Amino acid sequence: MTPRSLVLLSLWLTTGCATNLSLLSTANVLDPGHVRVTAGSGVYLPATQIVTAIATGTAVAADVATDAAHGEKPKLTEAHEQQLMTTAVALAVLPPALMVQLEGRVGVVKNLELGLAYRGSAVRGDAKYRLLHSTDEANPLASTDLALDLGVSKYLFSGPVFTVLDLLQLDHFSRWDVDASLIVSRDFNRYFSLYGAARYSWSRTTMDQTVVRISEMGSELTRTELTFPSQLDMHFIGATGGLRAGIQYISLVLELTAGYTVANGDILGAKRSLGGVTIYPAIGLTAAF
Repeated sequence: MTPRSLVLLSLWLTTGCATNLSLLSTANVLDPGHVRVTAGSGVYLPATQIVTAIATGTAVAADVATDAAHGEKPKLTEAHEQQLMTTAVALAVLPPALMVQLEGRVGVVKNLELGLAYRGSAVRGDAKYRLLHSTDEANPLASTDLALDLGVSKYLFSGPVFTVLDLLQLDHFSRWDVDASLIVSRDFNRYFSLYGAARYSWSRTTMDQTVVRISEMGSELTRTELTFPSQLDMHFIGATGGLRAGIQYISLVLELTAGYTVANGDILGAKRSLGGVTIYPAIGLTAAF
């Protein structure tokens, strides 16, 4: 398998810690004692990381092919190692993935609802408080709402999650997310709503990096393993737009989230940029009682 193939394969092997960015909810809140259940799915697309992974794999494959064309033994240079390791870490902490979720929400007191969601790789709890609720005199079923949602997520995985070319293995992941969304929505009637949100999320990931350095001394290869802890803080800044359509108790929700993830990781003692443009389309089906 070529280096390019291995890098591309990593896109699908490292889905354990992908980020779920869906809201699937308007700014309106449930009345006290009422419940809403949502089943949804979304696709996490770290656009910059995907393009970088393809470019890195292509460049490494081209260099190896050039060596072979000149009758030289293909070799993995230190520059190749650095490129592949940076790509490996970026894809390990920000992998593309298909995400599923199941969420339950309950109205607690006026203007406040709480939610608990299972998101495949994480469990998230949140509180949404409605700051503004304005109805139309001519149409009591139409309203404009503004709400603040605050959530905390804990990721559920452990053990080795990523290896690439036998050069790098990331172990013992631990990750927490804290997120905030300012949501504004317009309910035109009981059947149709539009909503948008300004989004911010902070994530902290800790892990052990086992790095295998390969060097050639004469005709023999030597391998040295170095293991050291690493901490990665990530910041996502973006926006969400969506619509809800359905009957009074059951609705279909479609939304799109886009933004930029800022992430700078320490790889082999050097700070490297791992973030980039992030896109997350999602769909959900909700039932309220």
